[in-house]
Amino acid sequence: MDDADQRRRLEAGLSAIGLAASASQIDQLFAYLALLRKWNAIYNLTAIRHPDEMLTHHMLDSLAAVPALAEAARAAAVEEGGRGRVLDVGSGGGMPGLPLAITCPDLSVLMVDIVQKKTAFLTQCRAQLGLSNAAAHWGPVEKLEDGNGYAVITSRAFAELTDFVSLAGHLLAPGGKLIAMKGVYPQPELDRMEAAGLMAEWQVEAIPRLTVPELDAERHLVLAGAEVELVELDQREKRLKNAIAEVNALLTLNGLCAAHGVIVPMQCEYFALEGLSDLVNTIKQVHANLNRDLKVIGLLRVMFDPRVTLQQQVSAQLESHFGDKVFKTVIPRNVRLAEAPSYGVPGVAFDPSSKGAKAYLDFGAEMIARVKQLD
Repeated sequence: MDDADQRRRLEAGLSAIGLAASASQIDQLFAYLALLRKWNAIYNLTAIRHPDEMLTHHMLDSLAAVPALAEAARAAAVEEGGRGRVLDVGSGGGMPGLPLAITCPDLSVLMVDIVQKKTAFLTQCRAQLGLSNAAAHWGPVEKLEDGNGYAVITSRAFAELTDFVSLAGHLLAPGGKLIAMKGVYPQPELDRMEAAGLMAEWQVEAIPRLTVPELDAERHLVLAGAEVELVELDQREKRLKNAIAEVNALLTLNGLCAAHGVIVPMQCEYFALEGLSDLVNTIKQVHANLNRDLKVIGLLRVMFDPRVTLQQQVSAQLESHFGDKVFKTVIPRNVRLAEAPSYGVPGVAFDPSSKGAKAYLDFGAEMIARVKQLD
């Protein structure tokens, strides 16, 4: 890797984005990339490992969104207590939170993630890079509480729009913006927001396309704010939170009533095993009372790593308890599958020769054969 070339490309990228950065800020950005490479080699913070792709797919991709994030965070329309505050949900390796904190020292950035090793990395970056305006929080965002709220709540790879607004929307300050970073134009996600009834509470104001230097892939920002009517309501910050359980339950119930069969993808982890028990009970109740055609087609083991003893044990329990309901095909944990979304391409098309893509094709053939047997 040529450090001088990487720095030159970073400077050129900042110029193309129109983002002014001092020499010391460029030093911090470059130092952050070095920390990400170092920690990623040990702790697997991100599936992207090549230094050139880290620069384009992580750093420049995040920096391209900084002007919009900063403008929304500083907006006079945001109540004073929340103005200048940004919440980065599912920050992972610190994107876009750390590039934002480095290039906009007047903003306060809190990065949230449920994976402890990732928040440990973010805390280390804060210390080593001297970022007094950045902090990390370990835990689910839906349990986070804040009296002032945030001018901007953003996410880069956290969840789709329905989950994003449902889980994090209660933390938005009056006048603030939810800004989700997406790849291709997210029409299916917008349709699901509409179906969930969330458009009545959240107004999607704009979906501008981003140009990322050196990256030939679609990028969009989804900018959304609370409807004016909601801002004026009592306990506005809790109204969406209180409706989440009801909305999610209705969506699940409608889906099960419309379906003839259910395929359950699951990781071989014990928490997933506990959730599976609840799901199977729900399916049984719907079958008995609402949809006699509903059946479990099968269970698909995904992101499987045979080197982990715990996953082997859970896989064996699934086979023992559910027998033929468990698909023989197992989807392995695969770096190429994990990289595919950053290119806006399905995993089986991104690298058809990868183990993950081949496993999904095998699963498709097995599922077709099983459905024919059910008919």
